Amino acid sequence: MASLLGAAPAAGGAIGTAGALSALAGSAGGLASAASAFSKLGLKPEMVAKAAQVLTSFVTKSGGASIGSLLAGALK
Repeated sequence: MASLLGAAPAAGGAIGTAGALSALAGSAGGLASAASAFSKLGLKPEMVAKAAQVLTSFVTKSGGASIGSLLAGALK
């Protein structure tokens, strides 16, 4: 994910970030997929929701409210 978000500004600022988040949503499969990945790592599913909140907050502060909303929607 860091590589997607890192490449986004070069692709056109917020529009590039939105495209990166769209790609992330398509490949990540939302919270259910993240919960499965966390489980395989031996982490509790509750940690997924906490991680999603932190990530969404960071993206909102860095990329703006509309980008944060896109990510929040992708993680549902």
